[in-house]
Amino acid sequence: ARKLVVRNPNQKIMERARDWKERRSDLSRMEPERLQKVLAASGVGSRREMEEWINNGWVTVNGKTAQLGDKVTPDDHVT
Repeated sequence: ARKLVVRNPNQKIMERARDWKERRSDLSRMEPERLQKVLAASGVGSRREMEEWINNGWVTVNGKTAQLGDKVTPDDHVT
């Protein structure tokens, strides 16, 4: 068996990783996303199920009943 050599990461790679990490954590850069897609991605249910929930009036965004096609940002309160 050969011994693996651990090398220090390349400086360019480290800078790129740092940049990506900053982009992920910068909420102001996030584009609004469709509500049903966000709910489905959170693990609540499928996108089609979330569309039914929205049509039935079971979802609110910032205290208002959501409509199909509404877009949300990380600042919005979804219940």
